[in-house]
Order: sequence, then structure tokens, then C-alpha cells
Amino acid sequence: MDLLVKKNIIFTTCFFRLQDWNCKSPEQYLRLFIQLCQTKINLVVYTSNCYYDKVKQIALEYPNVLLIIKMELDDLNTAKQVKQRGTNIKLPTIRNLEKDTMSYYICMNSKIELVAKTLDMGNKGIIPFARNYAWIDFGIFHIFKIPEITSKKLSRLSEYSFPENFISFPGCILSQPIFQRIMNEYIIWRFCGGFFIIAETQLQKYHNIIMQYLENNIASGHLTWEVNIWAAVEQIYHLDFGWYLADHDDSIIDIPSISSSKIEFSNLKKDDTK
Repeated sequence: MDLLVKKNIIFTTCFFRLQDWNCKSPEQYLRLFIQLCQTKINLVVYTSNCYYDKVKQIALEYPNVLLIIKMELDDLNTAKQVKQRGTNIKLPTIRNLEKDTMSYYICMNSKIELVAKTLDMGNKGIIPFARNYAWIDFGIFHIFKIPEITSKKLSRLSEYSFPENFISFPGCILSQPIFQRIMNEYIIWRFCGGFFIIAETQLQKYHNIIMQYLENNIASGHLTWEVNIWAAVEQIYHLDFGWYLADHDDSIIDIPSISSSKIEFSNLKKDDTK
């Protein structure tokens, strides 16, 4: 691995063991991870010890997986804050009781924290430094309807020269007033959650603000979806998240400013993916 060569973008993802969550089997997620690796995007993976060997075995075939880090859910700052609070944490009332568990909320809120960790490793020379960093869900291929084309889009995205201070977060709804009671009761799909890109020049600032707001919300006795936290931060601090309209499907990676550029995503056909 050439640490002196700057990357356009490095993606971060995670695969943690969630003790109170079993909506999909580890084998299902690992099959989806293989599809993600096949896109050839630069990946840093954080995973629990129990999954490490299987993730590493898959990654042996894909040099674009730059680093696999053993880490448990309890090591996350959010998990530590929840533990400090004790049993007095309230989860949203209107939620999927099988899926939206305490561990799941902690994992969802780890995204910006883990991307910042990846930046830190780039700064320390552990991995190549990148001008831009991104989050992508470990099992994101589950939502793609045309995975062959979307895989090629992701691959081409890695080759794109992003503008300075670039930031891009897809979302499902236009901005609307966020009230604390609503934010901690049901999900607000201002952002999709499974994918975002942020320039290294912007990452630390957004990380600090999001993590501070999350910490304050936990201190108030509530743990909610990461997308709700982002929506509140966007509104309260008037931050530009580079929002664009998308859904939980292939459109999640169709960044308008890039889709209309020389990458020519719109011209991709299934034959182009071979």
C-alpha cells in the first residue's frame, strides 16, 4: 500500500455484533459486503472480533480494502455515553421494536465517529491520506435495484476529482422544523443515512458538532436515529450538508453535481459493468 499517494476518497463502513438485534444473519451481510468490495472503492472496515476472520478472508481478494480494524460496539463513544447514563435512556416510542434496539441506535450513531477515525489514521500515515471521506453501509447493496449499474457508479465515483470543501448527504424529504419531542419519538427522513461524502477540510468540524449534540441528547435521557440528529444539527447550526433528493435505493449515490458531470452516470448500461 503506497501511503504517499493521496486518494480521492476513502469509504468507511462497519460490521458490529449487536446482541439485541438479529434481523439479518451475518452470512447475509457478508454476501452483501462481497458486492461492496467488488466495486473497487477504497474501504476501511471496523468490525467485531467475532466477524474479523471472515471479513479478513473476503478482503484478501480485494486490495481496495485498505484496513480492517477490530473494534467492539462498546468501544464507541456513543456506547460509553449511554453506559454512563445507565438504564435511564429512552428509545423512541414509534419504532420497529425488532430492529430499532439500543445496540442498533448506538451503531447508527457511530457513522460520523468512525469516518473521523479513518481521517485520523490518514493523518497518522496508517493508511493513505484522502482529500475526501465517505460513509457507506456495510449491507448497502440490499437496497439497490440495479446493483450491476450502481456498482459501476460507485467505482467511477472513486475516480472523481471532488471540488474543494465538498460535502454531500442524500435525503428523502425537504427541510422542516424539528422539535425536540418529535425528534425523539419518530424517524425524520431528512437524510437517508446509509451514504455520505465529506471533504477532509470539513470533517472534523461536522464531527465535533454532531457528536456534541448527540452527547447532549443522551444526557437528556434520549437516544434516537442518527438521521434525526443530523437534521437537528442542520437546522440549529445552519450547516450546509450538501443535501440532495434521494431514496433508499440506487438513487442514494446519484449526487446531482456529479451525475451531470463528465462521469456521465446517466449513460451507463448493464453492458458497461462487465
